[in-house]
Amino acid sequence: MHPWGVLATVILAVHLTWIVWVIFGWLVARNRPVLRWLHFASLIYGIFIETAPWPCPLTLLEQWLESKGGAAVYREPFLIHYLEALVYPDVPERVLVSVAVAVCRLCAWSTCTFTQRGFYSGRTVPLAPREGRSGAIVVGERSGI
Repeated sequence: MHPWGVLATVILAVHLTWIVWVIFGWLVARNRPVLRWLHFASLIYGIFIETAPWPCPLTLLEQWLESKGGAAVYREPFLIHYLEALVYPDVPERVLVSVAVAVCRLCAWSTCTFTQRGFYSGRTVPLAPREGRSGAIVVGERSGI
């Protein structure tokens, strides 16, 4: 394989890793404040790049590397080229982009809602001290559940 083709494959792997991070990163980031903010920024960027009139920089880089390597270059967006052909053969681009934005919004909502600290605005049951069986004070069990 030509070195340019190898680099294009590396960029493809980075692109797929980015998409997995945007979709499932909340599972890793929910109890880690720094990762949570990075994931939230990734979600905002994901929504922006899906709805913006210009292509993703990783797609442009992959296409440029493929052209340097002599491979046939695709012209549609990354998601359309790879995912539509495999999973959504008859779905219009507009629907695919709408679903991608909806997934990003759902991930952003879950990032903001299901965290131990910071964004959570739901009703919580406070931890309260109580007397245990032996008369000792027990802290750390939820009362009122």
